[in-house]
Amino acid sequence: EVMRLDPGAPALQFKGSWWTWGDLVSRVDALAAALDAAGLGEGTGVAIVLRNHPDVVGAIMGTLSTRRCVLCLSPLLPDDALAADVRLLRPAVIVAEAQDWARAPFAAAAKEVGCLGLLLTGDSARPVEIVSGLEEVRGTGHASPEPGTAVSMLTSGTTGVPKRVPLRYKDFSEAMLGV
Repeated sequence: EVMRLDPGAPALQFKGSWWTWGDLVSRVDALAAALDAAGLGEGTGVAIVLRNHPDVVGAIMGTLSTRRCVLCLSPLLPDDALAADVRLLRPAVIVAEAQDWARAPFAAAAKEVGCLGLLLTGDSARPVEIVSGLEEVRGTGHASPEPGTAVSMLTSGTTGVPKRVPLRYKDFSEAMLGV
């Protein structure tokens, strides 16, 4: 609700330019529309390649504001490791920028698990597009986050392979209220 109060107000600065709340809301709405059209409702795990870009911020906001779950994918992983993470996670949908969809092992893993692929275009008129060949969710066995999970965050992996830790919506609410 807050992001819609003043669409022209500056929300975040990126590479010397300000993005308004309206810029972010256009991404939020486009992502929500694509997920709704695919039948991926509340509680769905949405894998997002977490690059430092306002389009990704919009994708995160769009996922959380519709009570879906952000499944973190690291763009820092080598191609084969990122592909292995996709195969292990088995998300129903992956949201990423063009530079990630151009990573052949990553795109192949997405196709293998049968997920919907969504491209963050960087274009405010059409911020989200469906990736060719990944137009729908196919098969079964896709990631099912625990109910109420907002983010499935990766640990740093300092003591071994990074693990996913569930951060719940109620925990965020309690933290905001100082409980």
